[in-house]
Amino acid sequence: MKRIFIWCIMHLFAYPCSGQYHFAGRVISSTEGTPLPDVYISLKTNQVLAVTDSLGTFRFTNAEKSIAVIMSKVGLLRKELILSGNSTAVDIEMEELTTELQEVTVSTGYQHLSKERATGSFTYIDNELLNRSVSTDIIGRLEGIVGSLQFDRRGINNAGNGNDYRGLRIRGIGTLNASTGPLIILDNFPFEGDVNSVNPNDIEAVSILKDAAAASIWGAKAGNGVIVITTKSGKYNSPSTLSFSTNLTFQPIPDLYYSDAFLESAAFIEVEKYLYDTKFFQNSINDPNRGALTPAVELWNQYDKGIISREELDNQLATYKNTDLRREAEKYLYRRSLNAQYSLRSTGGGKKYKYFVSGGYDKNMDNIIGNNFERYSLNFSNHFTPLKFVEVTAGLAYTRSKRQQNGIGLGDIKGKKYPYAALQDDLGNALAIPYNHSLSFAENAVNEGLLNWEYKPLEDRGLMSNTNNASEFRINLGARIDLSNALAVDLKYYSQQTVTGEKNLNLKDSYKVRDLVNRYTNSNMTRAFPYNDILNVVNSEGSSNNLRTQISYNPIFNRSKLNFISGIELREHITTTSGFELYGYNSQLLTYNNLIDYTTLYPTRPLGTARIPQPNFATGKLIDRFYSSYMNSSYDFKGKYILSGSLRWDASNLLGVKTNQRGVPLWSAGMLWKLKNEPFMKSEKVDELDLRVTVGQSGNLNKLATALPSIRYLTDALTGLPKAVVRNPGNPQLRWEKVMTTNLALDFSLFNRRVSGTFEYYIKSSSDLLGSPLIDPTVGYKTDDSFMLFLINYAGLRAQGADLEINTLNARGTVRWQTTLLTGFVRSKVTRYEQVGVSSVLSYTYNISQNPILNRSLDAIFSIPWNGLNPQNGDPIVNVEGKPSDNFTAYFNSLKLDDLTYSGVTIPPTFGSVRNTVSYKALSLSINLTWKAGYVFRKNSVNYYDLFSSGSGHSDFAKRWVKPGDEYSTDVPSMPAALNLHRDYVYLYSEALVESGDHIRIRDINIACDLKHKARQMKVFLYADNLGIIWKKTKSDRDPDYPIALFPPTKSVSLGVKVDLN
Repeated sequence: MKRIFIWCIMHLFAYPCSGQYHFAGRVISSTEGTPLPDVYISLKTNQVLAVTDSLGTFRFTNAEKSIAVIMSKVGLLRKELILSGNSTAVDIEMEELTTELQEVTVSTGYQHLSKERATGSFTYIDNELLNRSVSTDIIGRLEGIVGSLQFDRRGINNAGNGNDYRGLRIRGIGTLNASTGPLIILDNFPFEGDVNSVNPNDIEAVSILKDAAAASIWGAKAGNGVIVITTKSGKYNSPSTLSFSTNLTFQPIPDLYYSDAFLESAAFIEVEKYLYDTKFFQNSINDPNRGALTPAVELWNQYDKGIISREELDNQLATYKNTDLRREAEKYLYRRSLNAQYSLRSTGGGKKYKYFVSGGYDKNMDNIIGNNFERYSLNFSNHFTPLKFVEVTAGLAYTRSKRQQNGIGLGDIKGKKYPYAALQDDLGNALAIPYNHSLSFAENAVNEGLLNWEYKPLEDRGLMSNTNNASEFRINLGARIDLSNALAVDLKYYSQQTVTGEKNLNLKDSYKVRDLVNRYTNSNMTRAFPYNDILNVVNSEGSSNNLRTQISYNPIFNRSKLNFISGIELREHITTTSGFELYGYNSQLLTYNNLIDYTTLYPTRPLGTARIPQPNFATGKLIDRFYSSYMNSSYDFKGKYILSGSLRWDASNLLGVKTNQRGVPLWSAGMLWKLKNEPFMKSEKVDELDLRVTVGQSGNLNKLATALPSIRYLTDALTGLPKAVVRNPGNPQLRWEKVMTTNLALDFSLFNRRVSGTFEYYIKSSSDLLGSPLIDPTVGYKTDDSFMLFLINYAGLRAQGADLEINTLNARGTVRWQTTLLTGFVRSKVTRYEQVGVSSVLSYTYNISQNPILNRSLDAIFSIPWNGLNPQNGDPIVNVEGKPSDNFTAYFNSLKLDDLTYSGVTIPPTFGSVRNTVSYKALSLSINLTWKAGYVFRKNSVNYYDLFSSGSGHSDFAKRWVKPGDEYSTDVPSMPAALNLHRDYVYLYSEALVESGDHIRIRDINIACDLKHKARQMKVFLYADNLGIIWKKTKSDRDPDYPIALFPPTKSVSLGVKVDLN
């Protein structure tokens, strides 16, 4: 029996070999002579015969002695030829494709993949597209060119810079209390710190990893998607090139008249007169603490006391009515901004080495006078091949920046708010604004032997120095050893060291110092508080070390190819913070005086007693250790079917009280079916047609969550003794947040690549999300303190949506016209939520709520029902116990969530862009339009409580109900006779103020000219950004993306040039 079995096996293998001819060869580049891997050799029937390996070689057998084959690879010109069997291996040259399509290789941070043969969902932004826009940061350049990436700017209240992003989302939101932003990878490793410190001129490409097959390789931190940033490097066998680029960006003064939250001076004075006549300010006037009063109120009081005449009163009031704080701010607080970027680069390589060296300098002069930014950057990247099978890499990067924040913006002015404030008189003298005390009291302080107690914003601006210095040093070392054509070992080490120092110095004549000195000066003129500078310093140091060992196995068979990687990764990130505050600081002698009695109640001026505030001292340290083991593989069979899978184990010292509780297994699986290579797909109109399906699980982590109790050490303010406060009682059952993603995609290319694109549908389900519950206060711990935190796994989210990208080549030849359409749709809802606390009903009506409601979006916004205005008095109409009532407090006390109306979501579920690029010879014009739809925002309006008590006005005051019949033309309630905050809330958080956010805007325009002369190449460009909204559904003047901003994003114009010398 054994002999028969061996005989059958021998004949089984011998049969195909009989009459077989051997074919072998090597495919190389026609221009550089370098080997070309991953070239497919197939018959005209689409049957794949072989795939070239990393050395460009191929081997296969066939029954025919001579066969006609097709050699193809994305980015190369398709080649047809006849091969003869049993002949000497020959070199076959292939030319690069000089048309619009080039091979796209995406980086996951662990490996480089051909995008056309990857099962996962990637968006790739090449260097040309990145450099289409101009900004100091890299993330700002991604807006409008990545279909699934959203920028959340709802919380920005001072939007002076269109690139001021506050929240990033890739395919919706997948967590509640952990970081909602994507993981940032820089040169293969997680980037710790501010990604804005990276010079965008050093970036070669950016890859966005969106689904499980693409992102799960990063495991527990990839639940929100991954942004992989790859810096530039040299090329082997390329001549040395020197490149210089520079650009200048100009911005006008922001539109300070944009905000509705401002009342004209004449109308404001009218309100103040009404309140003065009704004795509203009487308590403030008689306040023995001499609290701050507006100048108009002081004038009326002086007139009533006979201190000034009627003519003096009228003349001064007329001056006030013609004064506008916004006009004053334009003159003295703001300026046209100017940002300058300079970059010098050198790159090249030989047979055994390649290098890249760059230096950059950025200098930004912000819109606010006194605010500036400088950045220096150096980058070195070297690759060596001392042996044919060994490549060594070494990269160094250093960045140093300095930001000065000495300016005062319109929203930064301290003291009493009133629109007729003047900052400077006609002679150039700085003017005072009431702050803490009335102007008359502050002016008289010097006569009483005290320091000048006036607050003059323009003077105070020059009496402080607020700087933030940051430096960053990165080392990236690696070695790759090719043990064979298919087997390789990679060793990588990455170190990132960051140091930031924030220094705030208030000089001795600044208002802060003078106020403290005067306040604690007793009746015999003895000063309890030292009269000198106050220095506040906060330092932070971060140290990140990463070590990765990885093995790659990529064998090629006749008709198939295997890509396999496996490795382990160790990472430690340590953050150390320290801060201190010094009273009586002398910058010349470097002395200070903090030896003050902080427990004694000192007499204070104008009256009362108080303790001197204790200076700030704080230290902290966070150690985050991370261990991961992973494997990722893909199998390409016959160039038709590609299967992929990954498995990863992540463990952290923050979770679990036992070793086996600290880790979590994460995985993915995917399939790609190249339908075009099937015999039934013979249409010449279809170039490529791929179907992709992936599913997998990644995760998320809140670094403040711990399995073991943690405490915070403090010094007691009264006793001076050390004390400890429980910051987190610990949760032994704490688990990783998990995100399960399913992705279905169709990639297509039609009509000789004139039309191409991708359609993707996805479902993202998050489970075991962390949240903070209420705890029985008798245990001695509370969760409503900002320094205390207790998290449990208690919620779930589900997001589903679709991404569509269509690229068309509308015209080719002398005139070339390309269009890129990007659109995304995503809806999410809370699938699990255990109500562990009682939220204010009103909190569900905010633009940014984040209060989970089962089966509703986390971005849902609700409103108080609006029943119009009472025709008799202009009050909002409410019903208490089914009857009309003016008891607004009772109405609010009985208000429940079910009583609110659902108004929509505040993040657009539908968004996208369309970019058209037209070129003619050396000239090109590119215009990018973006749109958002399906969302709402809540407008601000007049808040009488704030108007009366703090002077915060609104232009809607002019639209208020005044007389019967006005209720037909306005929803703004009448001015009340007395303050009633609940009356204001009925209107401010009602459905009457909810507007649609749908809009279309011109994101940017780029005009460029490429000039070439022998070894010189120069590109000159003009770029305009934030060009404004061209259509919106709402009739409001507000920009829906910035619902509470003081002013909208400012238009900018950039002029730049890039020169390459070979």
